Amino acid sequence: MSHTVFEASYSTSGTSPGIPARGASRPRTLLVGLGQVGRAALQDAASAGLDIVAVADTSGVLYSAAGVDAARVAAHKAAGRALSDLGAERLPLELALGLIQPALVLIATDSDPRRAAAARAFARTALAEGARVAFAAKHAFAEPDAVLGAAVAGGSLGCDAALGGTGRALASDLARLRAECVEVELVANATSTLVLDALARGATLASALEAARAQGLLEGDPSADLDGTDAALKLAAVAALVFERTLELGAPRRPDLRALDARSIAPRTRLVARASRGGCAELELRELAPGDPLAARPGSVVYAYRLRDGRRSVHVGRALGAAKTARALLADGARLCAAAGARGLESGGAR
Repeated sequence: MSHTVFEASYSTSGTSPGIPARGASRPRTLLVGLGQVGRAALQDAASAGLDIVAVADTSGVLYSAAGVDAARVAAHKAAGRALSDLGAERLPLELALGLIQPALVLIATDSDPRRAAAARAFARTALAEGARVAFAAKHAFAEPDAVLGAAVAGGSLGCDAALGGTGRALASDLARLRAECVEVELVANATSTLVLDALARGATLASALEAARAQGLLEGDPSADLDGTDAALKLAAVAALVFERTLELGAPRRPDLRALDARSIAPRTRLVARASRGGCAELELRELAPGDPLAARPGSVVYAYRLRDGRRSVHVGRALGAAKTARALLADGARLCAAAGARGLESGGAR
């Protein structure tokens, strides 16, 4: 079977595509969510060519026409404090959009299916206001949405960071994949890949998780990585974007890595999530042959799209862990604004 491989195009250092040159206008940006990814994005935004004029958490929206104090806000949030302590105003995000008029909205909230509908509604509002939007989390994409799907294909909504650094390739190829793709197969959870490789070498689950945490792949409770929830959510997002159908998150049976006998794990075993256009969906542990493009290396994810003629389009991403996810989010946003000419650059603050 032939396949075409698309590697993630952003770099973890240096200047990303689309970043304005020094002294050029910078997109006025609203950053929503200040967990690990959001704080990393806030601190790197200036070097990515973005001007963060407002940040938001669940307590309110903090605005500064001159740009928020990134170091102060990041330290404040890292200490577990609310933006309201810094004078943030408690107002709906939709109202903040109208007042601030950002060129770009970066959404760095955690993936939470319970908040998916609200995230989609907010993204639609931001797009209607003329802003570009980029997501770091995948929950907003887990159900079909005609407006958001068209925005991904049209270059006003970014999902690169949400899909581990593969979203840009998906967006550029989305029209063809919607017409020709019959099956998707993902090795999309980097923690499971690291754990399976470690178990195959004889390591314990505890030591494998410690290694994943040291590499920045784990944030808090690893249950979603180990029980297949994260992989199922990514599969649902891809099925919604490509097949334009809903994949019930409880539908695929999920192997739980905590229940495995390490002695049964062979080299190149991967957690593969699969969905077909016809409705079949499953998660399975699969021993892959040498050279199989799904045999993701540790530190990478693979999204493979099988076409009607048997060929596969393979997207490889490395935007994993908070720091790299934040860089991918920033690069995605800068690229969207550069491609659009970015409305609102240097516009005169809140109305």
